[in-house]
Amino acid sequence: MNNRLCLITLFIMLCSISFAQKAPVPYGVLPTKYQLDWQNLETYMFIHFGPNTFTDKEWGHGDEDPKVFNPTKLDARQWVRIAKAAGMKGIIITAKHHDGFCLYPSKYSSHTVRESAWKNGKGDVSVQVFHVPAT
Repeated sequence: MNNRLCLITLFIMLCSISFAQKAPVPYGVLPTKYQLDWQNLETYMFIHFGPNTFTDKEWGHGDEDPKVFNPTKLDARQWVRIAKAAGMKGIIITAKHHDGFCLYPSKYSSHTVRESAWKNGKGDVSVQVFHVPAT
């Protein structure tokens, strides 16, 4: 009787497998390769660095004196090291802020590092970040 029960159970299992429904075909909009690649980038570091760093204000209005921007120990390599250690896939830096301050010297604005004390107005934070050698 025990063998008979095992055979019946095996027969039922085999029948259920042969009559199983196929998985439905995906429907609707599927992500493109580009979108999947974007998702695989995962987490980026976002750097928002400007006059507010030196004025202790939450929100700048564009009336800050550019001379307050004077990082004495700016180390973009430190930012990159931290991003890598945290598993970040890249860095985004706000090169021009909502208040108009540009982290690069611009001839179209007087609210830039060109008017700052940093590197005698010759500095460019965006170059500092993007020219960090890959390790």
